[in-house]
Amino acid sequence: MTRKTNHRNKTIPIVIALSAGLALGGAVRAAFLLDEEAPARVEKAEKAPVAKPASEFPPHIATNIKAQPVAGVRGAIRVSWDADPTAPNDFIVGRSSEAPDTFEKALAAKSIKILPAAMNSSVIDSNLPPGRYYYVVLARERVMSREIEIYPDVNYTVNPVILEREEPLSGRPLLPDQVTLIYARVVNQTQVALSWKGVSGQGISYNVYRGTAPLSSPEKIRGAERVAVVTDRREAYTDRGITATGTYYYAVSTSDMAGNEDLQLIPEQSYMTKGVFVAFISEATVSGLRARPEGDGSVRLTWKGIGSSSVEYLVYRYDRPITDVQRLALAAHIGVVQADESEFTDASPGQGANYYAVLVRLRDSSIDNTIKEGSNCTLDPVSAGRAPVTRKRPAARMEPPPGKETPRRSPVETGTVDAVLRETFFRERYPLALRRLEEVARSSTNEAEVAKARLFMGRSLVEMRRYRKAIDYFLMPDVRRHFPKEVEFWREYAISRTR
Repeated sequence: MTRKTNHRNKTIPIVIALSAGLALGGAVRAAFLLDEEAPARVEKAEKAPVAKPASEFPPHIATNIKAQPVAGVRGAIRVSWDADPTAPNDFIVGRSSEAPDTFEKALAAKSIKILPAAMNSSVIDSNLPPGRYYYVVLARERVMSREIEIYPDVNYTVNPVILEREEPLSGRPLLPDQVTLIYARVVNQTQVALSWKGVSGQGISYNVYRGTAPLSSPEKIRGAERVAVVTDRREAYTDRGITATGTYYYAVSTSDMAGNEDLQLIPEQSYMTKGVFVAFISEATVSGLRARPEGDGSVRLTWKGIGSSSVEYLVYRYDRPITDVQRLALAAHIGVVQADESEFTDASPGQGANYYAVLVRLRDSSIDNTIKEGSNCTLDPVSAGRAPVTRKRPAARMEPPPGKETPRRSPVETGTVDAVLRETFFRERYPLALRRLEEVARSSTNEAEVAKARLFMGRSLVEMRRYRKAIDYFLMPDVRRHFPKEVEFWREYAISRTR
């Protein structure tokens, strides 16, 4: 490692070969510190000149880094920077108590966030105690290849943001610290499990609020429903009081023994900007499913949707009525229909009679596999080019002749991933799901199917609390390309648990 300078204090780029220990295997951790509030100011220091214009930096270098206190929020600093949005890089944001301008100091910086490349990127570092804070933004790809470049006031800050301790003014109560890392997910289909990272102190309680829009201001929190007051240092709550299908947002505030409560909360730390969608079983099942043959050899399906814009409809086909989850597991997944549509054409139904089912995939990627005969699954066989045969009485169960096995579909056909998920992941058999999905990823030649298998391998690892390993799957290029929203959510959740 070499560093070149001259006597005019002009800093030349530093090329650092990172040690193998930083290969991100254990470096990503959300380390939000908790302490008392203090006003923020930026210390003015002699500013080191930039080595070269920002327009000349390669795509893997973040530029124009800035760190400023968040107005009106105690112990919070906003870090912003620019990055070429076409660059195939994620960027790691690190925090240090001293300028990260040497090999040792760069390695000592604590990782607080990973974000994709984009112009005008920013992150809020919250619940910081009094102190001096510097920041650095590095391309993850370069970290993985063990070589980074750092430039003063380009991708690391030269001047610290200083948070000072201040006693509360007379008559003004000292408010308790705020929670961080708020997270919510749907459980048991109609309940929401909420968790957060609490604060230290005696007599602290947590107020849980629920709304149908982000609770982004004290006024909105006051107008929302307070669904629980959590004590005993618990950092979780399950909301069982939801009664209608919809998207819900949560906020968690802290109160001390004197009843002082801080309602000036922080996005994605103490209140949610992205809601969770809850659907009741009776409302998450399509109705009126009909299958009619067309003159061109296809079969047209129509149904009545559930009236939500936050779902997808999954279409299945089998040579027997899909009246239970066992047959659903054997059925072929033949299509996905968006929420604003309620029809599908099976262009290649093949020879013989077929039966169909349409299920609902909810916003959290879970599937309501409730089967209602004659409502979301067909009971009359349909052959291409022939009208469906109306049954006058229930068909007898078709059993194979003695000594012969009914042929089963190849395990690598389209829909295999969904079948594996129904048999393993959605039954909470996560180790088995991991093994089965890995087999699919190795054997399938369908890129979308492989990407979905890897996505749920990561989610299985999350459920097994192997968060660092899960992050590797969420960063795979094919998974990010096919499931960008899901990857962003689960990657951030896994990172928040590696503290």
